[in-house]
Amino acid sequence: MSQNTKTIRVAMLGARRVGKSSILASMIDQFDAVAAQTGLSLAPDNTTKQILETRLISLKKELNRYAQQYGEKKDEKGMPVDFKLDDAPTSQVDNYTFALNAVDSNNQKKTLADIVFHDIPGENMNDAEKSQEVIDFVSTADVLLIAVDTVHLMEENGAHSSRFNRVSDTDNVIRQSTFLDEEAGSKLVLFVPLKCEKYFYEDRMEEVCAKLEKEYESVIQPLTTQKVQDKITVAVTPILTLGVIEFSRFGRDEDQFVILMGSKDSYGQDFRRPKEVYYKWHGSDPNISPRFCEQPVLYLLSYIVEGYNAANKNTNSDDESIIKWIRRAIFAFLTIIYPPLGIPLWLYELGKSIMSDSKIAQSVGIVRPKTKTSGDGYKIINDPLGIGKNNKKGAQS
Repeated sequence: MSQNTKTIRVAMLGARRVGKSSILASMIDQFDAVAAQTGLSLAPDNTTKQILETRLISLKKELNRYAQQYGEKKDEKGMPVDFKLDDAPTSQVDNYTFALNAVDSNNQKKTLADIVFHDIPGENMNDAEKSQEVIDFVSTADVLLIAVDTVHLMEENGAHSSRFNRVSDTDNVIRQSTFLDEEAGSKLVLFVPLKCEKYFYEDRMEEVCAKLEKEYESVIQPLTTQKVQDKITVAVTPILTLGVIEFSRFGRDEDQFVILMGSKDSYGQDFRRPKEVYYKWHGSDPNISPRFCEQPVLYLLSYIVEGYNAANKNTNSDDESIIKWIRRAIFAFLTIIYPPLGIPLWLYELGKSIMSDSKIAQSVGIVRPKTKTSGDGYKIINDPLGIGKNNKKGAQS
């Protein structure tokens, strides 16, 4: 992580096996494509790079195998043959660190922010020994990324959604943390529906958004109360990680009931879920076709930029007076006589105005309008940062 750089902490919450780790690999790849030739980039640290490259290689191998085995294969009725996905769950808290970089007017790389993603296993939220650790993560988070399994949300009239997506656990963790404290400052919460391919191709993404709002009403309500509505930005941002694999069916017994697995936990809560989830190949193209995967990063970019803008706005009265120059002179003097104190103060002072660099501002100005704020299940529920307004020319398709 870069010294003296703003750090954005992202807590990734959601059910086990929902595919949170796959989000990151797709997000980085798609953001880099969207931001190509602007000077903006997301650079993973060495550990993160190794993890994501391994995950991406494994994912491509799996997809190639699925494409070869099932891509154009039909059953006796001429329908695509369905299959089960390999889904290795996260068993521990994984941290992924990135630097959001830009190139300034002097063609020097500048780090706008370090972004640390904490991928938290879903079952930890309800574990007697680990739940406090999750609460602590959420308390220190600037951003919550809540991954939603869309299949369980939509199928069987959502009968398995609350248990599988751990809605009540998510609600409890947020309420028990300090995330909702008035003193906690500006926050961003993204609900990210995954495995949306079936509903996207059926033109049902607005239905997905509506069902999500209803299912997560208990989670959304405290995020939008009058006490915090001017601090917490809340949005629904679906992504299609693969684009070519869509839900087919749940496995059923001879009586046509969905086969369930799992049991009740020590608190008596029922976490049974469908045991067998089958998918099928969409179309005949063997290549992945992700959509919207860059969007969570674009929302993060807006959050970071608006944070800088707010900091500068709060110091405008100083910046228009001699106080600014006195302050900078003191910091420069301290840098000379006592660098351990002066350098951090001086870098902080310069960092507040990093967004005023013309080239960085131009790069951000090119990328931010690509933020999607409506259509295809996208919705900004609460917008104190003005992301919808400031990106009013954003991507709508």
